[in-house]
Amino acid sequence: MNKKLIHIVEDEEKTRKTLSLIMEMEGHEVLAFENGEIALHKIVELKTNGKLPDLLICDIQMPKMNGEEFIQKLKELNIFIPILVITGYGDKQNVIRLMRLGCMDFLDKPFESTEIQERVRMLLDETMQEEREVKRKERLAMVGDNVLALVHDLCNILCGTQGYAYLMSLEKNGDISAFRRNMDNLMRSTELAKNLCQQMLRVKNGESCSVKLTTDIKSLINGVSDLLRVLAPENILIKTVFLSDVITFKINAERIKQVLINLGINSVQAMPKGGELILSAGFRDKGNEKKGAVEQELVIEVKDTGTGISPENISKILTGKFTTKAEGYGIGLQSAQAIMKEHEGSLDIKSEVNKWTEIKLIFPERK
Repeated sequence: MNKKLIHIVEDEEKTRKTLSLIMEMEGHEVLAFENGEIALHKIVELKTNGKLPDLLICDIQMPKMNGEEFIQKLKELNIFIPILVITGYGDKQNVIRLMRLGCMDFLDKPFESTEIQERVRMLLDETMQEEREVKRKERLAMVGDNVLALVHDLCNILCGTQGYAYLMSLEKNGDISAFRRNMDNLMRSTELAKNLCQQMLRVKNGESCSVKLTTDIKSLINGVSDLLRVLAPENILIKTVFLSDVITFKINAERIKQVLINLGINSVQAMPKGGELILSAGFRDKGNEKKGAVEQELVIEVKDTGTGISPENISKILTGKFTTKAEGYGIGLQSAQAIMKEHEGSLDIKSEVNKWTEIKLIFPERK
């Protein structure tokens, strides 16, 4: 059993020392107190430091602050610790009240050392099982959110795949070069969909998806813009702008491609009457100088002339619980934010309703 912190609150010195010795022989760290008042002061102090005991062994009949008063005070302070109550003759009615206050078990005096060892083991094991269950549920919730975001991305990519297949059907008896170009795009889109499915399996198994390699950012953005041109109606102009000839950066290319596709599709859907979508990338100075070198950060920007987002809705969208679109779950921006955190970067959103939206992916600095 892992070493635990156990507090013993008992006014009888002999019993207090006996309990301390038994728990120390079990391999636990022990703090012993002669009354509830002293114990409460110590627990409140520990709480401020983020550390509470794993178990309390508490007598009922004590001076200054008895066991019932002590436990009631813990409840009022919203301090919840597993408690084993040590009872004497005539304490049974008190035990009933204490159990209602949240005590987990009780033990009558006199007791054998083996009895209290067994009770403590059971309580600590139950507590550990509860903690494991809470962590399991948290992990399942996290996996559910991640998989939902990946399914959202997969749907977007499959729309592109379907578009390429449609264009190929139009060109099957016509321009062979156009047919081959669409075939290449179809294969790239299919590969991206396959990678997303593999990511879902990794997320399900709790594995990391954050391998980063030096990537040609221009090539990445050009590939995304090609996909968006297939998805977008003819009244939307899609442009790319690069601030230097060579733009490379260490990223997880597939994950960032997911982000750009999602943002691009959001932009297309925000321009039902047509407009302009610009994808740009480049390095910018941070303005700080260290040892003669100017720090730079990579900025990838997606800007559209669509319906825009009101300031009060931007934070809501990032939670995934709100969307400005009639269909959708706000997952695209939430997913983008999570992926940028994987890259130790950030997402900067600016917008003016009925005019434009500008979303910047800002990556950590380079020298």
